[in-house]
Amino acid sequence: MRNTNMIGNRPEASSKKPEERVDGGKRRFESGECSCSRAKKPRPKDTCGHAHEPVPDLPETFKEKIKGMEGSEVKFIIQKRLYSTDLSKHHGRLSVPLNKVKAEFLSSEEKKVLEGGSKQGIEALIIKPCLRGREVSLKRWEMKKQTGKPSSVVYAITRGWNSVVEDNQLKQGHLIQIWSFRANSKLCFALVIVHPSLGEEGR
Repeated sequence: MRNTNMIGNRPEASSKKPEERVDGGKRRFESGECSCSRAKKPRPKDTCGHAHEPVPDLPETFKEKIKGMEGSEVKFIIQKRLYSTDLSKHHGRLSVPLNKVKAEFLSSEEKKVLEGGSKQGIEALIIKPCLRGREVSLKRWEMKKQTGKPSSVVYAITRGWNSVVEDNQLKQGHLIQIWSFRANSKLCFALVIVHPSLGEEGR
């Protein structure tokens, strides 16, 4: 005899629904269900704001130059595009935002000098794409904001920068890299020009 569960001579309606669990008032999706509505975690970013950006390789010409200077402690500092203010003779500086810097390149004594508000800054040498050196100054500026938010901090390569711009015909939009190294304990920089269309170092 067929067994049919009868309630008031009517087959019992199944109350079973697609399986779901409730935990703390939040729905937990079972396997096979769509979880599109769940928030996705952001991809981790490095100090330059780019997700998983690999550290580039310093061109061989610069490696040989640094080797000839008995240089050491070579570090990749920043890659950035040049803005009009980086090329303006009135501003006369290259801006290097502290929150974009990839590696610590200053000694503890140099940091104290810059953080102490020295107007003279730190004397340094920059190796241009033509592999000739130029004396420059490095300063630390705090950019005050009117919104009440904490000020931003930038390093600025100042004295001598205008000559670097003219000698190497730097243009707005050029992608550049700044590297640091030490030669006889002196702070030095290497300027590599990466052409936007070619992706190769400038000569």
